[in-house]
Amino acid sequence: GVPERRYRLALSPDRSWYATIDTQAGHAILRWDAVSGAPLGEFRHADPERPEEKRGHVMQLAYDGVRVRIAYSATADTAPNELRFEEWNAMTGRLERVARRSAFVLGTSGARWELCVPSRADDVVWLAHGKSVAAWNTRSDAFVGPVEQSEQLLDPELSHDGARIAARTKTGSIVLLATSSLEPIATLVGHTNFITDVTFASDDSLLVSGSLDHTARVWDLAQRPPQSIATLVHPAQVQGAELSADGEHVATLSSD
Repeated sequence: GVPERRYRLALSPDRSWYATIDTQAGHAILRWDAVSGAPLGEFRHADPERPEEKRGHVMQLAYDGVRVRIAYSATADTAPNELRFEEWNAMTGRLERVARRSAFVLGTSGARWELCVPSRADDVVWLAHGKSVAAWNTRSDAFVGPVEQSEQLLDPELSHDGARIAARTKTGSIVLLATSSLEPIATLVGHTNFITDVTFASDDSLLVSGSLDHTARVWDLAQRPPQSIATLVHPAQVQGAELSADGEHVATLSSD
């Protein structure tokens, strides 16, 4: 029943609250009760020191129940080719920390970055562009990488223990990377069309994926190599997939 377009959503770790962000409402970040769906408050994604500045397209949003962390690339009319990380207090709407980095770190400009921002108090943002991945410590400004991969990686997702990243490819596979080295651990093959979503279970033992091939798959990451242990067939394309906290149930979003 909310008219504005929400294009990023992040659940708190206990799944009792979630946060969304949209551009049509002036870059508003909103908090919601995950059980009732009732709004809990909102604040504007704007720098208090430069309130007139236009904001870049937010590419990733994370929420720990207290703070919202966002990462984005600045728009061309403000600071072109600049990556930014911001940490907001969701209760007060106060901007608590900002970090900036030139987007030329991967040797390219005008990039459409894929970013991974952990919900916990982690200083590292994981970046992917084309076949390159890198790690940026937003507090120390240290940069690791880039490390070249065999395929282009999309929407990197960090495991809860921070040890692995799962990323989709354009060819319908999922690549697992070690965060310590940014080197591949395994490639998960089974989907026959573009993958729309990947999510780790709360204990990182399972991974769920949704695809345009009308299926959602559950992967057992404890096996070597990881194996698909369940295929959930849908009448239409699967746009999103999520595991319950106990790993017993899968919630999917489909276009049927």
